[in-house]
Amino acid sequence: LWLWRKPIRCKMRDGKEVNLLIIDTEGIGSLDADADHDAKIFALALLLSSYFIYNSVGSIDEAAINSLSLVVELTKHIRTKAGGGAETGENFAQFFPHFLWVVRDFGLQLCDEAGSAITSKQYLERALTPTQGFSETAEVKNKIRRMLLAFFPDRDCVTLKRPVEDESMLQELDSIGWDSLRPEFVEQVRQLRRKIYTNSPPKMLNGRALDGSMIGWLADAYSKGINEGEKLNIGDAWAQVSKSKNQQATDAAVRHYEAAAAQVAKKDLPMSGRDLEARHGEMSAAAMRVLKAGSIGDDLEAFQLEASEKIANAYRELRESNSAMAKEAALEACRQAYQPIEEGLDGGAYDS
Repeated sequence: LWLWRKPIRCKMRDGKEVNLLIIDTEGIGSLDADADHDAKIFALALLLSSYFIYNSVGSIDEAAINSLSLVVELTKHIRTKAGGGAETGENFAQFFPHFLWVVRDFGLQLCDEAGSAITSKQYLERALTPTQGFSETAEVKNKIRRMLLAFFPDRDCVTLKRPVEDESMLQELDSIGWDSLRPEFVEQVRQLRRKIYTNSPPKMLNGRALDGSMIGWLADAYSKGINEGEKLNIGDAWAQVSKSKNQQATDAAVRHYEAAAAQVAKKDLPMSGRDLEARHGEMSAAAMRVLKAGSIGDDLEAFQLEASEKIANAYRELRESNSAMAKEAALEACRQAYQPIEEGLDGGAYDS
């Protein structure tokens, strides 16, 4: 998988701005890779994406659908729950991304048997309609169709004409300008880009929108699973993401308290023990709000305990600083009060 180094700032149809991070994968069916390798790449890309774009050439015929036969292998590589037990794939839809099938060099007319115009999405739905018959071949074809329909309830299709009429120019597409391409192709690409930019939702997992760190933790967990020959376990990966995110929130809460304590030490000490205790209560409550806001789930007892212990240590240091500064302030007050007396003694003012 290749990751673009810089996200694209996009605006969804509802006006919400999102960062679009583009991931590219090697094509399936490579001569130097087997079907198991393809299925792992396919599974990893699916689990990291919120909007999955699959592209093929020509039309959505039996050969094109058969090229997606690796969806049948997904239950061998993905688990939706932690622990044991057979994976059926029945819960895949809630974890899988939106699916967009892009058909390049499309030369057919988008119409039904009666000649009426249909949309590219309707074309996809018609292609995914199970074929009739009970033969083993028909069953294999229909299994792929049923899985595509079940795994990707939010699906769409876009067709693109061949970019140039002159076939000799196909090998030079990377070097020719847009003005040399067919106008209808250029318009289709612009519409496709607009569709992607306005329809790519935030990456969600267990009802939570993932930030960059969380997606990084997911990628790390899934990659380790692949490299160790294990299934991509969504449940275990989510547990690891939650742990990492909650640890991050815990560290942020402690830093928040320490920063506030440093300001108190710099500007407000010394103060009475009662006032210091009140300030500690305020800073501690604010730190716990930081932890709560940045954490995932409700099982936070261990993280709250860790934060409380570290905050208690920081508070102990603050009390020690306060005591030392209070002692120094008292000694200084005594010195200033005694100074006139000392000067009088030295000057003989108190001789009897």
